[in-house]
Amino acid sequence: MSEDQVQPNPLQDPPQDQVQPPAQPQQSPPPPFDPEAIRTLVADTLRGELDRRDSVQTQLANDLVNDPVARTIAPVVGPALQAVSLQAQAAADAATFYTGSDEDMELKARFRADIESKFHELMQTGRPVPRQDIFQWLIGGPKRTEYVEWEMRRREQKTRAAELAQTAGPGVSRLQAPAKPLDQMSDEELTELLKHGF
Repeated sequence: MSEDQVQPNPLQDPPQDQVQPPAQPQQSPPPPFDPEAIRTLVADTLRGELDRRDSVQTQLANDLVNDPVARTIAPVVGPALQAVSLQAQAAADAATFYTGSDEDMELKARFRADIESKFHELMQTGRPVPRQDIFQWLIGGPKRTEYVEWEMRRREQKTRAAELAQTAGPGVSRLQAPAKPLDQMSDEELTELLKHGF
């Protein structure tokens, strides 16, 4: 071999006729939507979860039956423990329900007696319902008219406050409503308003 001829290195320089572009991964089309398969999957999952819960409850019941101390104490202590648990849940529900924005608190305070009355009525029957659910039921049913009137007054107050908060310039707020809206005033009228501070 002569010095002019350089032997190609197969690791560094593949022959030009053998260079191929990288193969594109083939993407298979997504499987068709099968509602029956989804329905079966959901049903199987729910059935498995219900079976698991049933087995846990069965195990607890068996433990109670097989434990003579638990059988003796459960009828006496069980109702008291359930009552304490309900009271704790009621306190947590009240703490969650009666905290929030000022607007929410104003409305909740307005209906507080009705909410608490219904809440305690349902607690006495052993069917506690969250206060938020009772509140939604009240404003959507028995107290709907009162709620709608309150909401209309609140919106009117917000609109009025927004109108009064309009400014004619930096740091100048309106004390009383001008004769016509600011966006319809001429430059001279706006200048006059600024001079007199509304």
